[in-house]
Amino acid sequence: MKNSYLALICGVLLFIVLSMAWCKPQPKSQPGATPPPSVSPSMSTSSTAPPVLSPTAAATPSASVSAIQLGELRKAAGKIAPAVILVSVFDASGKPLRTGTGFFISDDGKFVTNLNLVEGGVNAIANTADKKIHNVTGVLMESPELDLAVLKADAKQVPFLPLTKAAAPVAGERVAIVGSPLSHRADTNLEARVAAPRSEEKREWLELSTPIPNDANGSPVVNESGEVVGVLTLDRAKNPATIGVLSSGMLQSFLAKVEPNATPRWAEASPSPTKPPKRKGKIVFNPAPSYPPEAYNAAIKGTGHFRIVFDTDGHAKNVQIVSSTGAAVLDRAAMTAFQQWKSDPGPEWSIVVPVSFQPKAPNQN
Repeated sequence: MKNSYLALICGVLLFIVLSMAWCKPQPKSQPGATPPPSVSPSMSTSSTAPPVLSPTAAATPSASVSAIQLGELRKAAGKIAPAVILVSVFDASGKPLRTGTGFFISDDGKFVTNLNLVEGGVNAIANTADKKIHNVTGVLMESPELDLAVLKADAKQVPFLPLTKAAAPVAGERVAIVGSPLSHRADTNLEARVAAPRSEEKREWLELSTPIPNDANGSPVVNESGEVVGVLTLDRAKNPATIGVLSSGMLQSFLAKVEPNATPRWAEASPSPTKPPKRKGKIVFNPAPSYPPEAYNAAIKGTGHFRIVFDTDGHAKNVQIVSSTGAAVLDRAAMTAFQQWKSDPGPEWSIVVPVSFQPKAPNQN
């Protein structure tokens, strides 16, 4: 009896299992059937079709290339920065006229800057990234049409920018405007793209896609190989005149006209009928101010101007603060250094010297 019940129960269970299997719907295979809703109609279901990348994934390779190019550009700009200088020009009374940018083109102190920077000046100093201050003896050659001037500083074995025959950059190419590390701007190196070249009757320019700040005039423009492809000068063809990028070819043509034995000179100041002209003294010893360790460690920075009065023997008999750096510790350091300065002997004279204390950025070498 028990065996009969067990056989009956097993038969019922087997019947239920078979019924469920027979009732399950079978998929139909039809040619040309539309894909299920989970598959986008715009995507091919063929196994040989390439995958479609998302916009983010597709942009990743280009973004990586741009990052590499940008890194190379910054590296090139950083390498040539020591050759870029801050130039301060003074009138006959020793008062500062203008401060601008230039860059050395030879290791004996020849440098290029803007003509409008030195116009009316009778003396100048060149401040380098290593905090040294070099006396500028005069102008070797100038070009009002190009707004360029070549000057000579009392310096030896300085870093300089060789002007190779670099290929003119094409539209879209990245370039960098390299400013002096002593500049007041937070970012002295400005990255830009070349928009298009522009030619005139006697000049060749590079149009940039980025506005050029006025205080960058005189700066070199380099490509990612560190080659000078232009220099910032005043473009007088525009009305009003604006700063433009004069091509390196024009710069080379200008420099080729500098006589090897040219004597640096300053333009003679117009003498007053009632007052004799001021003496144009020459600085013969000028140690740079040392950054006080306590100020450096505390990241105290500041820029000021100091007047140095030289006696007839050329010694600094008096140092006055024209404008303070904003920190007494920095003012004392500057005055201590300037009290050691010497000029050539002659009538008493004075000069106003700018000084800037800037802690080195963490990413600087």
